[in-house]
Amino acid sequence: MKRILIAEDNDVNAKVLTAMLDKTYELERARTGKEVLQLVGAQHFDLILMDLEMPELDGWETTRLLRLNPKMLLTPILATSAYVNPGDWESAQLAGCTDYIAKPYKQDDVLAKVAKYTG
Repeated sequence: MKRILIAEDNDVNAKVLTAMLDKTYELERARTGKEVLQLVGAQHFDLILMDLEMPELDGWETTRLLRLNPKMLLTPILATSAYVNPGDWESAQLAGCTDYIAKPYKQDDVLAKVAKYTG
C-alpha cells in the first residue's frame, strides 16, 4: 500500500483528506513543517500533501529543505492552499513542489492527482 504524508495543521482539512484517501492509502499526518522533516527522516513516503501555510516552518520552506535530501528528490510533493493567488503555484514550483491542489478540496481533483503521482 502506498504511503502518504498529509502535512496539514488544520484538523478539519486533515479529516477531509483522510476520509478521501484512507481506504486506498496508508496515511500519516504532520501538523508542522518541523514534524514533516522528522517523519521524512525516519520513514518512507510515496507522496506528500504539503499545506503551504503551517506553523514553525511553512510549506514552501519545508519543501525547500526536503529537496536538499537526495532521497527526497523524486518524491512527489503536492502543494495545498486556500490562497490561490496568481503567483502561488509558481512559488510552490520554485520551492520544489510537483503539483498543486486548491482548497477547499474537491474529491475528484484530489483522487486524480494522488493517483497520478502514486501510480
